Amino acid sequence: MKVLVINGSPRGEAGNTYHITNAFLKGMSMIREDDVEVVNLIDRNIGFCRGCFHCWNNEEGVCIQHDDMDELRPKFQAADIVIWSTPVHTFGMSALMKNFLDRLLPLHLGTMEERDDGGDEHICRYNKGVKKHVLIASCGFYSYVNNVEALEKHFEIMHKGRLETIICCEGALFRIHHSDVVRRANQYLTVVRRAGKEYAYSGQIADTTKEQLRHRFYNRTEYHILANHHWTVPREGMTDEEYKLRKLTDVIHCMGALMNRDRFTKEPGVAEFDVTDLDFKAQIRLTVEKLEIVTDPQSFLPCHIRIEVSSERLIELDRYVRSGQSHSIHGSKAGFHGTQAIVNRMLWAIQNGQCATIRL
Repeated sequence: MKVLVINGSPRGEAGNTYHITNAFLKGMSMIREDDVEVVNLIDRNIGFCRGCFHCWNNEEGVCIQHDDMDELRPKFQAADIVIWSTPVHTFGMSALMKNFLDRLLPLHLGTMEERDDGGDEHICRYNKGVKKHVLIASCGFYSYVNNVEALEKHFEIMHKGRLETIICCEGALFRIHHSDVVRRANQYLTVVRRAGKEYAYSGQIADTTKEQLRHRFYNRTEYHILANHHWTVPREGMTDEEYKLRKLTDVIHCMGALMNRDRFTKEPGVAEFDVTDLDFKAQIRLTVEKLEIVTDPQSFLPCHIRIEVSSERLIELDRYVRSGQSHSIHGSKAGFHGTQAIVNRMLWAIQNGQCATIRL
């Protein structure tokens, strides 16, 4: 079968969405060998539709513009399966993909007729046959609500009855290379590969798989912390020192969000950061139910691990955390590796009723 992938990401195959699309294609390839072609719209010369209706006013349906769409329209017509891969931009598809859709206008006639659902449509110039469609999208927001419905509805109207959909919220996590984030993302991509296998076998994705594809990586608070961590910039009127303190608080927030809370109870595990060159302290408090960051020393609880560190060293440690590289924290018998090491040390201190101090 001919499978045409329309990749509408402005980042091409480096985009977050293509991680998901590629996993889906790998799943399909486990069942059968298809003729797969990926079209990265960012690399194509496709002008905007001029709205001149030249294509509707000539028998052949020829567009007045001659660019890469002259090649892509026949590929679209010949495909048995079209996979639409797009990030969610402003609650809809990317501008690249919308432009591609607009330029498919010559495949239709100006003549319209009523659809079965009560709407209207322009008559297609060619026989659509059994062509099927898959929409794969990702977005940076946490929630599906009031976020992706417009995109889903758009494709449902166009391809109802011939459409399967995979939409991944929390898409920003695909650009974070910390080991815990990568582990969770890989678990999700495993489910996507299963969806690809199911689709290649039956032309559908099982309801149980669809449900798993809506499983969340993190809770909303943790996700916001991790996603926002990439956008820390000075606010208007903020001094250099205020900005530095805000950035350090943001770093500690991010580290807390990456700590696995599953092994804690309702009694909090407490890690205290003492930033020595700025006289700044903050506590991470972890329970199985929530993460809390406290920066007021008068509200501090007794800690299980205290980390004394300079501001520059803490920022350096954060770079290792986000890249997923192993980073040794000296001062314990076993050594540490990133945020999970701090969690392990906190658990050890809780069990033994001790508080360890580590100086970096």
